Amino acid sequence: MSAEVLRVRKQLETTIQGMNTHVNEGLTKMDIIKQEKNVVKNHALNVAANKDYEYEVDEEHQDRIDISGTGKFVTNCLKCNSTCHWPCSFANDEDKEKCAAMLNGNCTVCKDKCKWNDHVNNSYRFEIRTVRVKKTYEDIKQRYVKEQAKVQTHQSLLDSITQEYKEKEMKVTESITCARESLNRLKEIALKEDPLSHVQYIELLIQNEEREKKPRFLERVKMLEAIKQQAQLLANLSDGNPLTGFLSE
Repeated sequence: MSAEVLRVRKQLETTIQGMNTHVNEGLTKMDIIKQEKNVVKNHALNVAANKDYEYEVDEEHQDRIDISGTGKFVTNCLKCNSTCHWPCSFANDEDKEKCAAMLNGNCTVCKDKCKWNDHVNNSYRFEIRTVRVKKTYEDIKQRYVKEQAKVQTHQSLLDSITQEYKEKEMKVTESITCARESLNRLKEIALKEDPLSHVQYIELLIQNEEREKKPRFLERVKMLEAIKQQAQLLANLSDGNPLTGFLSE
């Protein structure tokens, strides 16, 4: 196998790893948004009576994991504040263009696909963890007032939450597509003639969730099932028969 093929394979493997991380983080964010929406819907009366009504919900926290003394290097994005490649072969920042996360001068992993020279080696890597926290209705409301638009009513708050959920779902779908395409490219390099469809790749993600059984995996499986249903509908439309699957029920 030539050095160029090995380089491409490493780059594809790094992209897949990064996209799978984005999928997992996206599903967690979708789950958090669903929890917030359920609280707003189910506790509307309580909230009306007491704006400080408390509830428990998951929240993402970003940790810095010390890697000094490990002899390993990392590629962190200064703009996205995230780890794009771990462990990385290149310690020097001026060599980050050669990092497996880079393609044509840009990162294939970080959310903004930043330039290679926006990336550095640090003595730490970033890791996302989920923690259980207490919040109030006002906490939710202020977040959406700040991030999306001025929320005037209870219904407009629900609408804003629903819109954010749809946006996160779209991002997850994009990451799944990128990971699947990279995996199929890897199969081409290995001369395997069994490329995965979008639906098949989502099924692999579902199987992985069911195998690992991490906290709230059932909620993530439900969200993946919903994305798979959309992918199946698109596949049926592209095949020219939108009723495929429905006729057999």
